[in-house]
Parts: sequence; C-alpha cells; structure tokens
Amino acid sequence: MNLHVPQLNYLRGDEAVFSNKFSRFINERNVEKIVQEFDMAIADIGGNTNPKMVLFDLAVRMCIYLKA
Repeated sequence: MNLHVPQLNYLRGDEAVFSNKFSRFINERNVEKIVQEFDMAIADIGGNTNPKMVLFDLAVRMCIYLKA
C-alpha cells in the first residue's frame, strides 16, 4: 500500500479498507524486522514450540515494532 502501486494489491472489500488504515504503521524502518519476526515464529511453531507462547511473544514484538 505504501508503494502506491495498486497492481501489487489483490484485496477486496474489508481487506482493502483494513489495509489502507493499517499501512501507515508499516514503513521502511520496521518492515524487515516484522517479516523476520513472522518467519521466526513460523519456524518455532514448526519446530514444535508451544504456539501460545510463540504468538504471545510475536504480539509483544509487533507492538514494539509498530510503535517505533
């Protein structure tokens, strides 16, 4: 959304409305960290770690990255 290239976004209805509002929190300073955190959470859950603990940790980290 932040690149302003509508051909990259295949969203409809509620998804587009949410993405338009949420895109202001994602920027060049935090996008790589956010992607890394999601990748790490996926790997941890795939490695049989307790999903509740992983998702709680992910939520806390997302709050930190989105505030910055």
